[in-house]
Amino acid sequence: MLAIVIITLINVGCITTTPNKEEDKVNKTIEVVGSSEMFIQPNQIVLNIGLKSRSSTLKNKLLKVLEKHNISENQITLNTINNNWDWYYYSSREYLNYDVQIDSTVNSEELMYDLKPLVYSAHIVQKRHTHIQAHIQKVKAEAIKAAQYKASYLLAAVGEELGQVITVQEIVTPVATRDNWWGYQRSYPRETLYSNRSFDSGEQPVSNILQEQLRYEVKVIFEII
Repeated sequence: MLAIVIITLINVGCITTTPNKEEDKVNKTIEVVGSSEMFIQPNQIVLNIGLKSRSSTLKNKLLKVLEKHNISENQITLNTINNNWDWYYYSSREYLNYDVQIDSTVNSEELMYDLKPLVYSAHIVQKRHTHIQAHIQKVKAEAIKAAQYKASYLLAAVGEELGQVITVQEIVTPVATRDNWWGYQRSYPRETLYSNRSFDSGEQPVSNILQEQLRYEVKVIFEII
């Protein structure tokens, strides 16, 4: 009889647990989206120029015009030689295409005006920025700060405090190839409910070149303490 009582007490002890307040605590979080954008212009472009003929005289005139705008010959690269049939003259003509690298020291509008008598075509084929990676990092950092600021004032309204970051997720919006600018997302102004920060790069761009918008969005989950 004594043995039976001891076994019963041991079994009861195995199923008895002490309440753990930490386990019972509900993990409270807040999820917000922050965004940041920078309006930026390229400080380098590549201009494709098509000469009206292959004559050396015309090429020399081109070099003089470029020299006038402080563009050296080593900034000029032969791109293609096009054979086109000119119906007006009833003859086949060869046209030269050059790629010309231009930086912020060049007034692009004045350059195009001087090139007009020499070329049959001229258009921008590439845009660059020498500090683009630094700008991307700055925009991303500002987006996370915007998310933090938004979460803070939302919690303050209900008497809660913001804790540590739990997760950070980049929001990638698919864009067409033609909208990819130097390898990162280019977007256009639109209505948004996000906490947003906007600023200018403040750098010297190539003159008269369309300003672009560099935008970044991030989803962040914070702990509520």
